[in-house]
Amino acid sequence: MAGEDKTYVAWVRTQPCAAAHLGVCYGGIEAHHNREQTGLSLKPHDHQTIPLCRQHHAEWHSAAGTFSRMGKEARRRWGRRAVTATRRRWDGQGGGV
Repeated sequence: MAGEDKTYVAWVRTQPCAAAHLGVCYGGIEAHHNREQTGLSLKPHDHQTIPLCRQHHAEWHSAAGTFSRMGKEARRRWGRRAVTATRRRWDGQGGGV
């Protein structure tokens, strides 16, 4: 399927939580798809994925806990920066195309 990169998503799950600096992490790392630039019910490309621990991933989707202190635009900016940082780590490790 277009937009899938299983190797990238598997690698993302091995990375530290992108929100670790914002609060204590709990649970394993999950791949969070940054949905900022997609329409309703559309999954973004796997390269728009960031690593979040189970706790931060749940908080992101409920806009609770760590992310409740951020407004919607601040969350969008944070998500874009996290995607960029994750992609740079991938590219720097020879994972890029």
